[in-house]
Amino acid sequence: MNKLTVAASVLIGIFIIAFAAVLIVAIRLAGLSPGDTALLIIVYALTILSAIRGLRWLR
Repeated sequence: MNKLTVAASVLIGIFIIAFAAVLIVAIRLAGLSPGDTALLIIVYALTILSAIRGLRWLR
């Protein structure tokens, strides 16, 4: 992997973590139960994993 690919991967990782943090705060402020919060986070994680697998498949 060249430096540009590594930098892009790191930036995408930071974006995913930051978006997850904002999502968690928004869910908690909406007053959802912890079970609903956990379910939404699991769905978010599965969506991200699916997107990563799709990108790998395209290469």
